[in-house]
Amino acid sequence: MKVICLLLFFFVCGSLAHHCKNTTGYNTRFSLSAYNTYFPGKNGMEAMSFFECGSINIDFKQKQMAVSFHIIISGHPTIDGSLFAFGQNNTMYVTMNNGTACKKFPNSYPFPSGWPNVTNWGKTKIGQTSVDILDIPASPNGPMTNQTVFYDHKHCACLSTIIRNADISNAGVSTMLFFNFENKPNPDGFNLPSSCLNSDEHVDILLNRKRGDPTAEEQFQQSKALHYILQAFQ
Repeated sequence: MKVICLLLFFFVCGSLAHHCKNTTGYNTRFSLSAYNTYFPGKNGMEAMSFFECGSINIDFKQKQMAVSFHIIISGHPTIDGSLFAFGQNNTMYVTMNNGTACKKFPNSYPFPSGWPNVTNWGKTKIGQTSVDILDIPASPNGPMTNQTVFYDHKHCACLSTIIRNADISNAGVSTMLFFNFENKPNPDGFNLPSSCLNSDEHVDILLNRKRGDPTAEEQFQQSKALHYILQAFQ
């Protein structure tokens, strides 16, 4: 299944201000514009071009996460959905069809346990906001991409990240923006919709599929941005 990916990085290891490191999570809205950039697909990492927007709410301490996403890919139907992941019982729920269809899966998103290694390339300004330039190198166990994060230490907030293919012979770049970033989780944002309470019994009826048909699971797409939002954590 496709991973939502984009989002970030909460990173910022030794270069983070002390008060920023004490966070137990965060919540934010985001938008992602991707051109020929590697994201998880049906056959592993695939170069993709698309637009995604949505929100993410994650609680590191309680190991729970809620994501909403809206994905536009040329030549394909628009994808709208949400994802709820719970680390304590290793389950996640993905909703589609405006929340009327819900499917339960094993959780495929490990929750960050620490800050990744980053290189601080100094400071710049986005508009008139001073930000640190933090570089997250490609991981040998992850996609062949590099991330640069623009981080506002004063407000402990991510403003933007740029994702680029590490292989310069196959150029690709994505830009993600964050809106209304809060350096804490929203405790009221993890409640499952009613369609997920009996998801195994209702999903096949809603999708008009037979139980066990793999095409039923394929309809439950996941955020692509989420992959990169979490990648920066280790």
